[in-house]
Amino acid sequence: MPHALIVDDNPMNIKVMTRLLKEANITCTAIQDPSQAYDVARSLSQLDIVFLDLDMPQYNGFQVFDILHDELGLTVPIVACTVYTNEMASAKQAGFHSFIGYPLKVDVFIEQVKRILNNEPIWDRG
Repeated sequence: MPHALIVDDNPMNIKVMTRLLKEANITCTAIQDPSQAYDVARSLSQLDIVFLDLDMPQYNGFQVFDILHDELGLTVPIVACTVYTNEMASAKQAGFHSFIGYPLKVDVFIEQVKRILNNEPIWDRG
């Protein structure tokens, strides 16, 4: 069963994404404090996909991406998530695997995640 890490300061986004991932038989660890991302990701025995909110206080999603990708060396798909769809080009340039805009499209989100887990990039403004 795949395992996801969600890093998002909005508890409602976490709640919705967690519920949808559970429906897809994907377990998850969710954190609201982006400063914990490195330690939490490092401590997980299995990690298959990361969802990062781009707009968070203290550390934004681009900074957390650099920490997870460059410092920790994660090679799993890291997905940018935000309501600010104008960030899509910046996310692609930064090296994110995929982009899913908020609010999540409930009817297609699970299929998108399955495609991402099969290493198919998804760039969806939502």
